[in-house]
Amino acid sequence: MESLQMRWMECPLLDAAGAVLHPPSGSDDDDDPIDLLNQREGHCSAVVYPAGFVDVSAASPRKSWVLVCGGYTNGSVSPIPLVAPTALLPALQWVRLPPVDALECDGATLTTVVSAVDIEAISGPITAASASAHICTTAATVAYLFGGLDADTNRRNTLYAVSLHVDADVTPVMVQVTEVQCTGTLPEARVRHGAGGHAGRLYIFGGETDTQEQSSDLYVCDVRTGVWRALASSSTLPSPAPRLLSLSLLFVAPTTFVLYGGSHFVKGNMHSFADVWSFDLTTEAWSAMVPPVADDGPPRGEEWRADAPQRVLSPSNGHAGGVIALRSSESGTYMCAAFLGGKNVSEGDDTVKLVCPHLEAQTMEVGALSATPAMGSGKLPHWRYTPAVVNTEKGLLLLAGQCRHPQTPSAFLLTVSAGEGEGGCVSLPSAAS
Repeated sequence: MESLQMRWMECPLLDAAGAVLHPPSGSDDDDDPIDLLNQREGHCSAVVYPAGFVDVSAASPRKSWVLVCGGYTNGSVSPIPLVAPTALLPALQWVRLPPVDALECDGATLTTVVSAVDIEAISGPITAASASAHICTTAATVAYLFGGLDADTNRRNTLYAVSLHVDADVTPVMVQVTEVQCTGTLPEARVRHGAGGHAGRLYIFGGETDTQEQSSDLYVCDVRTGVWRALASSSTLPSPAPRLLSLSLLFVAPTTFVLYGGSHFVKGNMHSFADVWSFDLTTEAWSAMVPPVADDGPPRGEEWRADAPQRVLSPSNGHAGGVIALRSSESGTYMCAAFLGGKNVSEGDDTVKLVCPHLEAQTMEVGALSATPAMGSGKLPHWRYTPAVVNTEKGLLLLAGQCRHPQTPSAFLLTVSAGEGEGGCVSLPSAAS
């Protein structure tokens, strides 16, 4: 991970003709905004391929689109979905599609059930010259919308299948939303939960429910059958304390996802976590990769020790993330979870929090690295709270999020490469060693 280089790129806005738009340096016009994501928070996003039949040459690359739904802008939630072609990244050419009632939501998650682990296809002999950093798209023809507050601000636990439809010219025309008929042990209605997808299954963790300020339950749904199941780790083993706003469950191996941070309420005051947990689908058990420290409150099933490690990552909630594939001659190819945005209580930072397990060696690297500011302007996102982050073939796309400073631009692309990197990461034994 020490060889990883990252750079922020501003995402300019394009009009329908492809000309660059220039939003104002401060707040955008509320009635006729230039930047359709300006000041948006609590939204959700995924990268999708168009559904249905499209007559495209087999030699042509399959086109994918960034889809953004819901979230608050200036006190209101819109049912109008936005899409932009990934082929133009870092530029964003947003298209407004017809409104869909189910998309008028806040604090929901929109997740494809294809992870970077599913589609990582780096191959060939590994040499020092072939060291690389790579981001895989997690695009699919269907994304799954779960939870959040509906138009009447009620929490919901409905699962929706969301797909993008295009015309013969591959121009988006509508977003279709279909309720998935579910059975089994359904999660309580919730908001600000974490979500992840892998191998046709959707995973939901924590969040705020009608009966709990924060929860620590974990559920999985086979989206092909609509069957939900609770994943209950043994009560004798440590597991994450109840929390909300740990928004991304990131798969770093076919049977392992990681969770970082989040928040919980203590006597009405919000506190952030700095811990990192992994969940093993084979054993259905949690492991503390970076244990919490005393200020965070103990995990269930474990008491505090005087020799507990100091914080490796800063306390954070309201962040989101994606996955980077790293390849080196020493370690082979491994997946690294990258978390962007978020804050502690009132302040955040622009560092990228990285969790890189080396599962075969039973070690991991954890740390916060600073990405190079955007070329030319020298801009950084200036930490965003509850942004959306999606994996694209060109980088991790950070979309909007709450910020006390003007969101100009509202979106940044984080690109990665292998080279002479900076320090800032700590090597630790894994929980399994």
